[in-house]
Amino acid sequence: KPMGDMTVYYTLDGSTPDAKSRLYDKPFTINDTATVKAIGMLPGGRMTDVQVGTYEKQTLRKPVEVASAKLGLKCDYRIGGIRSVDLMDTLSVEKTSVEKQVAIPGYGNAPAFALTFTGYITVPVDGVYTFYTHSDDGSRLLIGDKTVVDNDGPHAPRELSGQIALKAGTHPIKVLFFELGGGETLKVSWQTPGKDKTVIPAKVLSH
Repeated sequence: KPMGDMTVYYTLDGSTPDAKSRLYDKPFTINDTATVKAIGMLPGGRMTDVQVGTYEKQTLRKPVEVASAKLGLKCDYRIGGIRSVDLMDTLSVEKTSVEKQVAIPGYGNAPAFALTFTGYITVPVDGVYTFYTHSDDGSRLLIGDKTVVDNDGPHAPRELSGQIALKAGTHPIKVLFFELGGGETLKVSWQTPGKDKTVIPAKVLSH
């Protein structure tokens, strides 16, 4: 609980919690896919915003075979203003480069632009991996065909996270990003099983 005198109520079926919902009084286990919504109530009756967590039961994703991979991710640079990564393909590719890490390249000075990073990420052990995108404006991170972090839309610098279960080995990765002008912030981090959060190192990225 964020405050000692706060009462917390929650639901597991996606409905909005209130004072008639389940009382949170001890940790509980989630065994299947569920959406947890929680709300806090102070002694005076004031309610917090609803907090939402989506939990998906997963099996470990199998790695792919990659022949003769080289370090770095392929990066497509596009010029133009969009308000969602879903509109990325409406912009023409102006330049393609290979970048060691997911970050805004040093070239290009357009006030509004978009980037697509594609390639592979090699994970060291079987387990659940947490990925983070810190961006201004929108970004989205995919492992294979699965969206892990959806940080889309115009917004100030904001970090969101998501998790995925992976087998040790090499997996396809894609990061989409657009900048409408001003902030130009993009950083991607991960947390491997049993380790602290760090920026994804260049040695695990390839194309």
